[in-house]
Parts: sequence; C-alpha cells; structure tokens
Amino acid sequence: MSISTIIELEDWMVENCMNNKITPGNRFETDDGVGLEKYGNLYIWYHSERGEKENLNYFNTEKEAVEFIYEYVRKDKYANSHLVGNFKDQNLKNEIIAEFTNRNIKYWNDEISYLSFNLYRFFVYRCDIEKVADLKEKYLMEK
Repeated sequence: MSISTIIELEDWMVENCMNNKITPGNRFETDDGVGLEKYGNLYIWYHSERGEKENLNYFNTEKEAVEFIYEYVRKDKYANSHLVGNFKDQNLKNEIIAEFTNRNIKYWNDEISYLSFNLYRFFVYRCDIEKVADLKEKYLMEK
C-alpha cells in the first residue's frame, strides 16, 4: 500500500470504514487512547488516559508516522470496529447476538464489571456498521 501522508491515511480509513480517533484532525485532546500529533517538525505517537499523556514514539517524517499508524490500525480491533450497543440486560445481549447471526454479521463483544452489574458491549467490524444502523439506534443506549 502506498500511503505516505496523513490525508491519504484518513482517506483510506474512511473508504474502509475505520474508526478514526487517531490522526490529528479526528481527535479530541481529552480522548483516552492513542493518537498522533505534530510538534514542530516532529510527529509524536502518544497514549492518553485520564488526562495523563505519555509519548510512545517519535517520527522525523510524516511518511514514517503514517506507515507506523497504517500498520497499527490494520491490526487494532478498536480501529477496525464500531460500537453498536451497550447495556446491562442479559436478555438484550442474547437478542443482539441473534440479530447479528441472522444478518451474518461478524462481531466481537466484551463485558465490563461494575459494582453491582455487568455492562455488555457489542462491536461490528468496519463497513458492517452500515448494515446495522437500525441496531445501533436501538441498542446504543439502553432505555
């Protein structure tokens, strides 16, 4: 793949329905996670969590930074997927699994344990998000 600029990378990410919170024009400074910023002539790959920022890697050229990020996002499950729903109800968990199965949609899910409940989150890969817009509207926020 011949991607050498941030703009080309962002265009590739849009074409492939990637979840972009990484490149400078698509990121809020308060987001947790990884990102890229330009500082003078230097490109900095960083991780931010709870307002604490740690620089992880430095690149002298945009091309070096883009090549690194391209490989990173191709392998990162969060960059390759979109949140469809999150909820506490076990019945809704089974319901959304049935919906994905009926539509032949590949997905992944996880559970986050809180003090008194588990939060179930479901993600679909890349452009499958377009096939489940109705489910995202229905399940993104539990009523």
